[in-house]
Amino acid sequence: MIPLSPPPRSIRPTHPAPGLKLVAQGFLALVLATTALLFTALIHELALRCLPTQVDARLISIHERRNSSGSYRHFARYDYPVAGQATRRDESSISWSAWHRLSKPFITANGRPDDIVLPAAGEVATNSASSQPAGELGRQTPQRLAVRAYAIGPIHYSRAVEHEWGFMYLLIPALFAPTLAFVSWAMYLAVVIRPRRVRRLYSHGQLTQGTVYAQRRLRSRYGNETLFADYTYTPAGESKTRVGTNMLAGEKEFAATTPGTAITVLYDSEKPRHSTAYEYGGYVCL
Repeated sequence: MIPLSPPPRSIRPTHPAPGLKLVAQGFLALVLATTALLFTALIHELALRCLPTQVDARLISIHERRNSSGSYRHFARYDYPVAGQATRRDESSISWSAWHRLSKPFITANGRPDDIVLPAAGEVATNSASSQPAGELGRQTPQRLAVRAYAIGPIHYSRAVEHEWGFMYLLIPALFAPTLAFVSWAMYLAVVIRPRRVRRLYSHGQLTQGTVYAQRRLRSRYGNETLFADYTYTPAGESKTRVGTNMLAGEKEFAATTPGTAITVLYDSEKPRHSTAYEYGGYVCL
């Protein structure tokens, strides 16, 4: 067994790779930020749908626009009430069915106009195709639009209930937020918790004799191999033999860990199941 000084010990990595560590930490930060954004969007959407945020807005105008891809998008402008504040004006995308329903009374012999300004009370509607009144149906056009809206201090938000992509605002966060949360936890475990645990084992761990009992090669479907050595050890004061595993740096280390090889094991005295083989854990005590 390799003699080591009492803890705490000064250590250094045997295979330093600061660039790789920074890349892993940067990717972890990106995944965590994306996960937080998705959960924020999910909470926002659930609150918008479950809390009493729906108001009756006065519809001002509706519009149809053609995209470069050849598809059409539809928009509505409206005024909506805000509790304790002045009425606010906003614009929201609306579904095709909402556009069809709202614009149907304005269809004339010239067809359906792209831009329709709805009448206020007592006025007559007009459209972009003609400055003439839209007719008797135009006078009877519904001028209200169901809108989900809220105001928190200077923050205001509104969206038509019949939004073009309203369901996707709920579906996408609901699908991807839990998945990314699991990925975030797995990455945090691999990038932060486990390396920190190994460093602490080298600086504060207790020593005991261990024995390699197996070697393993795990080959991915891309042809890459990961090498492992399994070992047994018995913490001080215990009669039960525990099992540990170390990932090996390469073929040289793999050749040196034949079954029966004696090794030095560092373990956590408070959680003896946490251990590493001193020779293959990636650090050396100074």
